[in-house]
Amino acid sequence: MQQRNVDLPNGSSATLLYLHEYQQAKTLGLPVIWLQIRKLKRVLWEEQYKAMLDRLTASFAQCLCGMKGHEADVVLLPASGSRLFDPYVAKLQEMTPGVSVYSLFTKPQEFEAGVDHKNYNTVFDNTMLDADVPDNVIAARTILIIDDIFNTGNTPAAMLARLLPRMKCKTPAITIACVLYVAVENTINGNDGDNEFEWQATMHRILAEEE
Repeated sequence: MQQRNVDLPNGSSATLLYLHEYQQAKTLGLPVIWLQIRKLKRVLWEEQYKAMLDRLTASFAQCLCGMKGHEADVVLLPASGSRLFDPYVAKLQEMTPGVSVYSLFTKPQEFEAGVDHKNYNTVFDNTMLDADVPDNVIAARTILIIDDIFNTGNTPAAMLARLLPRMKCKTPAITIACVLYVAVENTINGNDGDNEFEWQATMHRILAEEE
């Protein structure tokens, strides 16, 4: 796994672990980029991604298990309609029986954090934490958040902003693990509608050239 330090919109700092970086994966033609472009309904990319899913999940779990210094007291999952991270979490649970995994966050059914250039405040307002938080989460000193994509960091930031006031340790060590890291400059800019149009046009052109 590749690694970088990230500053989240809520003010927290975290270590980001990721299998692939989007621009590099796009250059190499890796089907994992489907996680980012799935809204474009490219069936071939989806089929190719699903065909390699077993290898991706195994690599993801093996890398996490082998990353010394990133062992977590608890694993947290974001509120998600697609739950594309589920196969990766399942493989991790298979390889590390007893790991504590929690889905403590909810959002309105139709709300999608990664579309329509939503900013951090909007994502925070639509991210809710369960009233009953398990004792081991409240007492955790190390947290692992798993998602399929990391882009702006708005989702994990909103999760932490809701959770940290409930925790005993206000500055836990935070690790975010994802399959695909998408740098902000390679995706829709959350505050610029013109960039959204340019991104969509660019992606359609790239996909047309690859057919």
